[in-house]
Amino acid sequence: GEGGASGQGGDGGDGGSGGAGSGGTVKLVGSVVAGAGAVDAGGGSGGSPQRDGGNGRLILGNNVVDGPALSVVGDIFQTTGPTNTNPFFGGIQTPVIAEQNVAFDNVDDAAEAFGLAENLSAGDFPAILAAGPPVTIGDGAGVRGLAVARLDDRVLLGSDYAGFDALAVLLSPLFEGGLEDVMLGGSQDAGTLSLSPLLSGGFSTRAEFGGTGPLVDASLLPGDVYVTLVPEDFEVFEISFNSRNGEAVSSFQETFVLSGPGDVFYSLPEPGTVTLLMAGVVVLARTRWRPSHD
Repeated sequence: GEGGASGQGGDGGDGGSGGAGSGGTVKLVGSVVAGAGAVDAGGGSGGSPQRDGGNGRLILGNNVVDGPALSVVGDIFQTTGPTNTNPFFGGIQTPVIAEQNVAFDNVDDAAEAFGLAENLSAGDFPAILAAGPPVTIGDGAGVRGLAVARLDDRVLLGSDYAGFDALAVLLSPLFEGGLEDVMLGGSQDAGTLSLSPLLSGGFSTRAEFGGTGPLVDASLLPGDVYVTLVPEDFEVFEISFNSRNGEAVSSFQETFVLSGPGDVFYSLPEPGTVTLLMAGVVVLARTRWRPSHD
């Protein structure tokens, strides 16, 4: 005969505990990231059986050699810090300089890859100025003119930017008058040099913040210091400017080599009087300045 209907099955057992959550992502990015601390991006624990969550990661962006001393739970992904297009070196990206030693006088008084240092004066570099040939102008005071110095970035800025040296354009505080239409360029060889006028940047000049690019600010006054970073393998440089005294204007342009930190290029008027400056007579000199590493 026909079998009877099956009986109702019993209730299912309790479900197992869910697995633990994975760790998240911590992002720590700056041009100079220093100090010490701990970052825990580890996954959670739990579940039955034990099902720990996977570790998260730390994204660490830094432009300097000596990074922070961090204790990290999780994976580490390292990248560079903020950079900006540097027009003096063919439009390559160079690190944004973020140091207490150098504060830029730009649109936002913000960190930037280049600019006029508002807290430095050429008078702060007496060893560089003293190493150049002196010239006597006017009342007989010994005057140094313009110096372009390649410096150890640790000495000038306080940090070692990986793959870069510091470059400073100094105009002696005793120089009579200022310079106009100053243009600067550097490259690995003379065949690829391109000049750009001195610029004033800041974050509000960037396209991502609605800006239209750095502003041309190509004049130097006595005592001014203009600072940027240059790749370590760039050795050929060129500078041009106009020197004005009253209605008289003299123009100058020269290509020169700065092969490593301590190399300095000088341009200054021929010894004599202000009249010689107006006539545009220029003498060039190169020397090597040994910075202190105290």
